[in-house]
Amino acid sequence: MIDLRILFGVGGVAPHDTPVAHHWAHRLRWPMTVIALLALPALWFDLSPPEVIWHHLGRVLDTLILLAFSAELLWMMHVSRQPLRYALRNWLDMMIIIAAAASLFRIAQEALNNV
Repeated sequence: MIDLRILFGVGGVAPHDTPVAHHWAHRLRWPMTVIALLALPALWFDLSPPEVIWHHLGRVLDTLILLAFSAELLWMMHVSRQPLRYALRNWLDMMIIIAAAASLFRIAQEALNNV
């Protein structure tokens, strides 16, 4: 049977992984959910003109999201028995990291300007 959580990139820790990995996954679940939800206002603020204070707040949120998801992914890969498997089960974390980095470094905006 296909596990929809893995399909959607939020597979978490494999059932047979270490107790430490399960502990940290449980401990980080809600803080990471809150940080993921910060992407909504970050996007809204990023769309404001560069000279407006909201735009700068969007950049701060992008930085927070990038650092938090990078740290969480690296830590969970560290405590997991199978780090690559953890990363593949949680591919959405990598997409969030890439999107936050793209927004922070204006890669997406420059790509759109060239179209």
